[in-house]
Amino acid sequence: MKISQNAGRYSYCWPRDAVYITKAQDLLKMGKETEKFYKIFCRNTQNKNGMWEQRFFTDGKLAPCWGYQVDETASVIFGVYDHYTRTQDKKFLKDNLKMLEKGVKFLETYLEDIFKEKKEIHVSYDLWEMHEGISTYSLSAIFGAFQSMLKIYETLEEVQENRLKQETITKQKEDLLQGLEDIKEYIKENLYSEEKKSFIRSKEDKSLDIAVLGLVTPFEVFSPNERKITNTIETINLNLRTYTGRISKV
Repeated sequence: MKISQNAGRYSYCWPRDAVYITKAQDLLKMGKETEKFYKIFCRNTQNKNGMWEQRFFTDGKLAPCWGYQVDETASVIFGVYDHYTRTQDKKFLKDNLKMLEKGVKFLETYLEDIFKEKKEIHVSYDLWEMHEGISTYSLSAIFGAFQSMLKIYETLEEVQENRLKQETITKQKEDLLQGLEDIKEYIKENLYSEEKKSFIRSKEDKSLDIAVLGLVTPFEVFSPNERKITNTIETINLNLRTYTGRISKV
């Protein structure tokens, strides 16, 4: 029986969701399955411009989409390094380096449009696939991807013998560091509401959203002890907690 039939014909794979699943696989010592996701599925589904679309069928074919989510691309880069931290397999990083560099290039283009406030900005859906705009979670994911890429370059420096390639990587690292500064500053200036005492979902939608905690975990844009983060956590607890004790997304 085909996978789509086993799954009730809902056999879709969101790259972001799959990255979280691979973290669980690594905890269960299923490293080989994780590597297949990155080295086969991700390589085969990456767009020529470096991005990953919103979702795919489990056989790698493009599934119906109604836009794109920039955090899908960022999550793959973040996930590759997260897997490395558990395996310490430098060959795995080297094998995926070209794919990751293409993904970073796409993310840099996306940020360039935002920071230069171009009229025809690349509009991305948020985590919940409900609102288009510049979302806090998406920028947090890009921050995490850039941090991961910097660590990947640092890890591979000792095995990189080509001098020209080393010089290129040095320039790329400088761009990544600048990108990290720009993202953090943009989030501080545009995505925190003094009125709500909380980071908000996006520049276009100022709703409270538990997804903004991606700023702390897993992407580590801010420390959990920073004032704006503690304010956000308190506001979320006061406004989004349901009668069951769970937290609603909105």
